[in-house]
Amino acid sequence: MPPKRVAWLGDTDCHQPHLTGGKASTLSELGSEFRVPEGFVLRADALATNPSPDKIRRWVTQGYNRLWDSHGVSDLQVAVRSSAVGEDGAEQSFAGQHDTYLGISGISNVTKAVLDCIKSVHTDRAIAYRREHQITNPPLMAVLVQRLIPADVSIVAFSTNPVGSDDEVLITSTWGLGETLVSGSVIPDSYVVSKGDERRIESTIAIKQRMTLLSQGGSFSACEVDTPNHLANAATLPLGAVGEVYKLVTALEERQGYPVDVEACYENGRLYLLQCRPITA
Repeated sequence: MPPKRVAWLGDTDCHQPHLTGGKASTLSELGSEFRVPEGFVLRADALATNPSPDKIRRWVTQGYNRLWDSHGVSDLQVAVRSSAVGEDGAEQSFAGQHDTYLGISGISNVTKAVLDCIKSVHTDRAIAYRREHQITNPPLMAVLVQRLIPADVSIVAFSTNPVGSDDEVLITSTWGLGETLVSGSVIPDSYVVSKGDERRIESTIAIKQRMTLLSQGGSFSACEVDTPNHLANAATLPLGAVGEVYKLVTALEERQGYPVDVEACYENGRLYLLQCRPITA
């Protein structure tokens, strides 16, 4: 049988971090217990052979067609993210060092995003990060392609408060997709929840001036816009949602056996897990 080039979240081979990287392997394992968007991975061992763009297009076509066929949508929008071997680990996270593409649709556009994601291991910022952490060689790159959740609210949460007590969970949230949150271009709402008593919540509602939405032009894409006035000052999470996120984060900490940094989102009242990694310095 020919070697596998594409692994699917939830499959046994996708659980292997040396094949699919830290981000994808973790999500693959957690998908049986938590709501994780469907997706596939172009495996690191396949990409390590320096395949031609035509080969990568064939692998993308295989995965993308199966993904959109399961939803009956020919122009299904996806997120394309790096999942390098060693990324999202306990020592180095590589957070923000490799490129992410949101709202991509169509085989040609997804293929281009995958190729650009692979190339991002050689950007100046990625090289500087490796130099700072005394990493000699670039990591083997796998690429994760997932169904994009058009988030109403995006969340980054920590199972131990990095700016407070280990006995607290810190939840931050903002409107729309998560790029404005993870990039730091918006001051998010924050909720500090006491561990063991989720009713003890200290909330700070920010003025959220910017948000990221999907634009509908061309191949689809994500763009940052001004937040509508009626949302800018409004709380992004009701108390019930804060409690649900708290339970997700503490369950992940218990499941993984270490403090976790979690990305999640709400869409139509449903909470999705998008990323789970160890908290690093």
